Amino acid sequence: WFTDMSADPDAGVRMQVAEALGNIGGTAAFTILADMSADQDALVRSYVAEALGKIGGDAAVTILADMSADPDTLVRRYVAEALGKIGGTATVTILTDLSADPDTWVRRRVAEALGKIGGAEAITILADMSADPDALVRSYVAEALGKIGGPEAFTILTGMRADPDTLVRRYVALALGNIGGTATVTILRWMSADPDTWVRRRVAEALG
Repeated sequence: WFTDMSADPDAGVRMQVAEALGNIGGTAAFTILADMSADQDALVRSYVAEALGKIGGDAAVTILADMSADPDTLVRRYVAEALGKIGGTATVTILTDLSADPDTWVRRRVAEALGKIGGAEAITILADMSADPDALVRSYVAEALGKIGGPEAFTILTGMRADPDTLVRRYVALALGNIGGTATVTILRWMSADPDTWVRRRVAEALG
């Protein structure tokens, strides 16, 4: 039944089919989603990526790897998000390539996904992304490092404490607060003299 509906002429119907299959899961659902990953409509393909993230597994990662080169930026954003839900070494490899995506929102989703996955490989990628030209990407990187924690994340955040963008410094302060420890208090005290009011507020929050 879903096989027939997955070829419905209306894109909205196909989107609902993809969503339903993601909730149902199983081999049959996966087989249909694999075919739908090449749908002509970008929104449908985005729904397919989201559904694959819910189902998970090596086979889903394989399809998402192919979809990571999708010409539509929205699809690639959903792919990055789906990979973050699945986790694992194979997903980090794909996210490494997506970390250099020309679309800033794709890179933001990559940073977010890496924060969920964690691990040494994720931190290595985030270290490179900490110099991203987009301030929001760097903010997402700081947030991800705060979630992962550990000495390596602390070292990267320390290097980001004087970022030229105030939003980034706010996220750095909060991330350091999440990590905690004596060393972070020292950095936060240094940041308490920041010229931006909201940075100082976040420092106070982090120290609380």
